[in-house]
Amino acid sequence: MDARTDVWSFGCVLYEILTAKRVFSGSTLTEILAAVLEREPDWSALPATTPASLRSLLERCLRKDVSRRLRDIGDARIEMEDLLASPPAPASTPTRRTPMRTAVVFAALGAAATALIFAGVLMLRRPPEAVAPHTTKFTITPHELARGGAGEIDTEVSISPDGKHIAYVEAEDAQFWLRDIDQDKPRPVPGAKAVYQAFWSPDSRFVGYAARGELVKIPMEGGTPVRICKLPNGFRRANWSSDGETIVFSDSTGLLTVPARGGEPTRLLPHDHLEHPSFLDLDHGRRAVLYQAREHDPRHGIYVLVVGESKPRFLMYSSSSNPYPAYSPTGHIVYADGMGDSLAIWALPFSLATLQPTGKAFPIAQHGSSQQVSRTGTIVYSDAPNDQHQLAWCDRSGKVLSTIGEPTRQAAPVLSPDNRKLAVANMYDFDLWLYDLDRDTHTRLTFNPALQLPSSWTAGNEVLYASNRDGSWDIFSKPSDGSGEAAPLVHTPLDEEMPEWSPDQRFLIYQVNSPETKGDLLYRERGKDGNLGDPVVFLKTPFNEMQPRFSPDGRFVAYVSNESGGPEIYVREFPGGANRVQISTHRGFTPRWRRDGKEIFYVEPGKSALMAVTVATHPAFSSATPVQLFQKASLPNYDVSSDGKRFIVLEKPPAGPPLTIHVVENWFEEFRSKAP
Repeated sequence: MDARTDVWSFGCVLYEILTAKRVFSGSTLTEILAAVLEREPDWSALPATTPASLRSLLERCLRKDVSRRLRDIGDARIEMEDLLASPPAPASTPTRRTPMRTAVVFAALGAAATALIFAGVLMLRRPPEAVAPHTTKFTITPHELARGGAGEIDTEVSISPDGKHIAYVEAEDAQFWLRDIDQDKPRPVPGAKAVYQAFWSPDSRFVGYAARGELVKIPMEGGTPVRICKLPNGFRRANWSSDGETIVFSDSTGLLTVPARGGEPTRLLPHDHLEHPSFLDLDHGRRAVLYQAREHDPRHGIYVLVVGESKPRFLMYSSSSNPYPAYSPTGHIVYADGMGDSLAIWALPFSLATLQPTGKAFPIAQHGSSQQVSRTGTIVYSDAPNDQHQLAWCDRSGKVLSTIGEPTRQAAPVLSPDNRKLAVANMYDFDLWLYDLDRDTHTRLTFNPALQLPSSWTAGNEVLYASNRDGSWDIFSKPSDGSGEAAPLVHTPLDEEMPEWSPDQRFLIYQVNSPETKGDLLYRERGKDGNLGDPVVFLKTPFNEMQPRFSPDGRFVAYVSNESGGPEIYVREFPGGANRVQISTHRGFTPRWRRDGKEIFYVEPGKSALMAVTVATHPAFSSATPVQLFQKASLPNYDVSSDGKRFIVLEKPPAGPPLTIHVVENWFEEFRSKAP
């Protein structure tokens, strides 16, 4: 608080004397603070005869930018004295009433000068008895709050920038719901269904979200969604710029922007694992983007990229599977950190001027996630969902036949060729674990702090997997009995993953990722000496090809490509790549062959459904219409037995209590005295 605070207070009082109304109004302290931050005074409320010099004085007293505000209350006194000493200029077309109005204005000025300048200024100079902001908390419990993903800790909850509306998505039909912060009952937004990862316009009038492969927006009152752009490469959250002109979002190819009115996206930063971007407004009209990304560490890093610069600035690591970083107007970055019982929301003091932390982080909510903060300092977050899953066998209808091991946070199950062992990635320690399905035991296969993801097995009972232990993603093989060290098979500066040997163990096919051509499919041939030769292109296009799988006879490869605008399953002849056939009809991931080559399975992501397609490979390849077997939220995590009758899946643990949304107004006041 300094002299410019006195100037602001003086301007508020003088405005009220002249207009008989307050400069900023609201029914609650939160609304008043929001009005001060977001709106300009209603200058049209001033009397028509207000002298231009007086209006200019008021404007300089009430500027939000303190560097451009009148510097001292004494300057205001001098200007008012000069104004009172100068007679009012005659109107160009005088009427009988104009002199009276002008006299009223100058009488008000005299009263203001007398009461405020010579007496009131002394009161303004004393520390005002400001109403101390206080923290207010309440909760909302939807019927079933939608989650960002089956194995994720994030949920579909948000708050409007003005802090007046809490929004969430119900899981059953992905319906978007709103609850006004001063009301008890929520309401559905007509037309807003199939909502995924909603975000708000800066004026709190529109909501954007992903739906059916498109980025769309809809008025807060509801209506027909309007397309902003297509989303051919998935979607990982978006944010609106403060001027309402631009949207920043991320997908599987990196960080992009698109005009809010609609258009073609522009890539800011290529990246294959970047999520949850949000704009930061800097000085001199500059902008930056806050986001999370996974580089060469199993943890997520939190970064800031100044628009126009090529190199992001690293802030910190988080061990959470989804840190969800967001900027709070209190001068903090709030984010999730920890796993399991240690998961909590933290606040890191942060300077927009230096883009650096200014203090130590401190916890603000235990076992919370998906935090967002409004411009008024209200934080909203949800209980963290249970991110553990139970491995299980199920039949072709999805009925669970038996369970495997204990629930934990795990992913990417891969069956051995004889169906007696199972490799899986443990997402707590990031290593590979093996289950002996006959003996009902499990052992750790790798011991590395980097992330390991299993892909397939060799005929010799070795596990093929990808790891980023040396920086980029490389391909390794290790005997399932744990003997010996992991053998690097493909090790280059590029990112290689999803390896599989041909049935005769002669060819190794895999996916390689690059910013220029996205995902491509390469293969290497094993020489007589047992070593792999140079890479050969199987499929390289401007599109994203991934997840290759050999047919049991080695004559075909099933894979995923987004060449049609979204991920679909295709089959081509190997090694020439001729005779492309599309297998899926409404998007697809994770193809698998039945051991006899007569059926292909895949996941339809829109329905989280496992699909089956009858195929023939002789004399030429042909396929039937896909049929749905079952739906499970944990898909595409699955594998299939050799006979195609049973499936390894990840089951949710028994349902607990409904997830609760927590709303905290003026969240920082609770920690102001405790924060380091």
